[in-house]
Amino acid sequence: MARMTGRRALLAVPVLLAVTLGVFAVAAAAPFDPVKAYAGTAGLTASQENLDQIRHNLGVDQPLLGRWWHWLTGALTGDLGDSATLRAPVSQVIGERIGWSVLLCALAFVVAIIVGTLLGVLAARRRGSLLDRAVTSAAYPWRPPRRSGSGCWPSGCSRSSWAYSRPAGSPTPAARSPRQDRSRAM
Repeated sequence: MARMTGRRALLAVPVLLAVTLGVFAVAAAAPFDPVKAYAGTAGLTASQENLDQIRHNLGVDQPLLGRWWHWLTGALTGDLGDSATLRAPVSQVIGERIGWSVLLCALAFVVAIIVGTLLGVLAARRRGSLLDRAVTSAAYPWRPPRRSGSGCWPSGCSRSSWAYSRPAGSPTPAARSPRQDRSRAM
C-alpha cells in the first residue's frame, strides 16, 4: 500500500507540472490583454508607456516559460502571486473562498450518496429491470468464463454450490445419470 502511494505521489509531480504549464499556455493564448483587464477603464485612455510599465510590472512581457518558472519557484516557497483581476494575493483570495468550496463539495457528496442509495434500492426491488441490469453491469463489469460442462467457476465448486451455479434448465446433480457424466467427460 505504501509503495503504491509513493508511486502515485511521484507520478503526481509531472502531472502537476504539465497542468500548470498548460494553464499558463492557455492564458497566454487568450484573446484579451491582461494589462487592459488589470487597468480597467483607465487602460482605455492610458498612454502606451504606462501600459508598457504595467506590462513589465505584471511580468507579461516575459516569455511563457519564464513566467511559468517564476510562478513555480514562488509557489514552492508559498507565494502564489497576485490575482490580476481581483488585485489581491492569490492565497488571500483562496482563503476567502475555501469555505464555500468545502460546503459545495460536502453538499455534492451528500446528494451523490442519497441518489446512489435510492438507485441501489430501486434496482434491488425490481430484479431484472433495466435499472437492475444497468447497475449490476456497472458494478460487476466482467465475470470469468465458466468451465465447460460443469457449471462451476474456474476456482471450482463444491457439490452444495453446484445447484446455485448451474445453468438454468440443466438437471440437478441427483437427477443426472452416470451415462450423462461419461458423455460430458468425452
